[in-house]
Amino acid sequence: MKVIKFIEREFVAVDDWVPEPEDKIFRHTKDFIIVPISKYYNVDDVIDYFNISKKRCYNDHKMREHITRYINYFLKFYDTNHELYYIYANLKYLMSLDEYDKKAFFYDIKKYVFSLSMRIKINAMNRDNYSLSLKYKNKKDPALQYTNKHGYLMMEMSLMMNLIIPLLTHFIYVKKINDTNKFLLEAFDIIISQFNMDLYSKLYETSLTNINKDRDNNPIWSKQDIRGINTTTHAMDSVENIILQIMPKYEYSQNIIVFNYQAIKNNIGYRVTTSGYEYTFVPLSSSKRDEDMNSEFDKFENYLVKADESLYLQNKVNCQETMKQITQHFGPFDQDEINFYMKQLTQDGKTVINQFQKDLIFNLFYKYFGDVVSIKAINKEDYVKLMITAKKILLSHNMIILPYIISGKVNRLPQRKNINKKELNKIQNSPFFKHILAKYNNPKIEKYIFSLIATILVADFQIIDYSDPELNGKHIEMIPDIVCEEILMYILLI
Repeated sequence: MKVIKFIEREFVAVDDWVPEPEDKIFRHTKDFIIVPISKYYNVDDVIDYFNISKKRCYNDHKMREHITRYINYFLKFYDTNHELYYIYANLKYLMSLDEYDKKAFFYDIKKYVFSLSMRIKINAMNRDNYSLSLKYKNKKDPALQYTNKHGYLMMEMSLMMNLIIPLLTHFIYVKKINDTNKFLLEAFDIIISQFNMDLYSKLYETSLTNINKDRDNNPIWSKQDIRGINTTTHAMDSVENIILQIMPKYEYSQNIIVFNYQAIKNNIGYRVTTSGYEYTFVPLSSSKRDEDMNSEFDKFENYLVKADESLYLQNKVNCQETMKQITQHFGPFDQDEINFYMKQLTQDGKTVINQFQKDLIFNLFYKYFGDVVSIKAINKEDYVKLMITAKKILLSHNMIILPYIISGKVNRLPQRKNINKKELNKIQNSPFFKHILAKYNNPKIEKYIFSLIATILVADFQIIDYSDPELNGKHIEMIPDIVCEEILMYILLI
């Protein structure tokens, strides 16, 4: 068994540590983190340079200093056999190989940088340096409460991010990766998934709550549709911002929860409340004319003729951005699973999309798109992603029939609007139904609920399940009591 030894010393916190010259193994300069690999392998010193220029927020002097300080401290007191140093040397060589792709790179990050021995060292450094005392309690909404457990785990995630950022940014540079944020989020998900904490949901609830407070006090939010921004999409954007730009900057000497709140507040200002519109009014002259005798005002009138086309483009952009946010929040999606669903939904060479089922899916996602029009700009692959996501959402609420209806294949769907007296009594006595009446107070909603239940109970749905071949293809047995309860739960999720 490998024995891990730490230096016995009078403890000095990483933020108070003054390194000696020999302790500065990882150094930095503009655009680069420098690791002295060459002197150990007697090769050209070009191998020492890890390019960090592709992510601007990691490339300022303060952030480069933060990364190298934390790594050098880790090497000095915890990784005394310099395991991380040799991992850097090996991965730097592998990155130069054409066949070394993202999948192999992420595998090596998980296997070597976050091996058992490395995790023991990382945890020891985090344990020794963690000093927060989080006692805030939100009695109204426990989802907004942060305890020392949350702070401790988030600081450990931050430390792990710092250990791999030079590797990630250099891989981006070498492999010419275009979508830098997507790549980094996938890499950081390797870290986040190792902890028993739903970080995404925690940050999303925090962001959304603060954004809703700002929306209630600032009428500019009602003018954001033209940008494809609403409270939901902006909350998702804030979560992405915290994970990519704020968490790697955490320091043990600061209150990271306050840091997050301030980042959310700043992001609201940058993106919404203090951000000028990309388009401004310009004067139009009726006297200035071109060689075709068209005035500026004539040209403007011609532009208005194309208003429908511009609206289409606006909806399409909003759709693309919202799908990106949904993918980041609920994904990543397995391409093989998407292809499997598309094949199952194909008949006579065409993808069959049932309107009844599509309405069930779309109802769950209108709030993310901010309107009921933009969602119609999705393609077939996006539709399958929404179908898979809808199934995940319903399963997370402990439903057992509706998740497979919403993500299954419709074989037979006779339209029926009325339910029998037994089913009606079951619905009206349900506590969920009382919540619905209080929420909507609309007779049309009641009729819609009855129609949904009536139609589903006489329909024939076939399960589509990529992960369970034995379950895939089976017909769904309708149990009226369960269907009634789950439809009511579904309505409350809309």
